[in-house]
Amino acid sequence: MPERSFLPAELAQTLPFSSDSAVKVFQLDPSSILAQESAKTFQICQEGIHKDGTTELNGEAAACATSLEALQSLVRSPMLLGPHDAANVKALSTDERLHSGSSFRGKVVEVSLEASVEQRHAVCHNLMYPSAVYFCHYLPRTRVYSVMLQPLDAAGAQQRHLVRAIAMCHMDTTGWNPRHLAFQNLLTLPGHGEACHWVLQGSMTFVPTA
Repeated sequence: MPERSFLPAELAQTLPFSSDSAVKVFQLDPSSILAQESAKTFQICQEGIHKDGTTELNGEAAACATSLEALQSLVRSPMLLGPHDAANVKALSTDERLHSGSSFRGKVVEVSLEASVEQRHAVCHNLMYPSAVYFCHYLPRTRVYSVMLQPLDAAGAQQRHLVRAIAMCHMDTTGWNPRHLAFQNLLTLPGHGEACHWVLQGSMTFVPTA
């Protein structure tokens, strides 16, 4: 994922947010990977279609932010985190060494529960677009964990500095679309066990602390 900045709020509110405008405003080659991925981003944000082609899940609350101010408003609003004190929200992120293309090896040292199934939380994923765009959503019946990992080198020897990773466990997959990517990876069906995954670098998790 290339590094990109948010547009200023005034500009983000003025520019149309669509796959066509991404090509015209940012002068993209319509056949380029960025143009194609921008179209997918627009589909996720405007039509509620996830990356794996499935639609928003039952009870899911979701919205996209195209500016830093919009992201702040989402975290402060009750739509994702429910009624809460906006001054008491903890931001969690995974160590930058743990990204989707990394070959990281490590041993679990400590696991801390950050949000139970009864607690609201929000996860914001960095999407591909010429400027920064985040897709933020809340899924019910989900736990959020902070996991401390002991890095291992190629020979299996422990490294000195610990690495923190954020993980999510969806405790009830009943009602999920059978085509969901989780079932393809776990070779299971909706309602048959939980689905856990890392929240890798490039995504942020927000949890109310009071």
